[in-house]
Amino acid sequence: MSYNKAFFNKVFSDKRMERYFALYPNDEQRAVTHYRCNLQLSEAMYVSLSVFEVTLRNALCRELVKMTGREDWYAVFPNTPGLSNLNRYITQVEKLN
Repeated sequence: MSYNKAFFNKVFSDKRMERYFALYPNDEQRAVTHYRCNLQLSEAMYVSLSVFEVTLRNALCRELVKMTGREDWYAVFPNTPGLSNLNRYITQVEKLN
């Protein structure tokens, strides 16, 4: 299979690929290699990022439970200045469960 500008633009979109081909206007293969390296770098960081996201979410939840003194800390959003708009999203999620 030929990995060239036409292939990458078709698969990933012109908008996504334009920065790579603009960097190397006379070297299509170098632009493709640059994009593929970025994919590999993203793949290498995925596990760490995933673990960080779960850890951060759990830490936030723990702190909000401590701050509000209740397990359903999200229920206090309608009465908390600055957080009342979040209640709309919480209601949507509760309907999914």
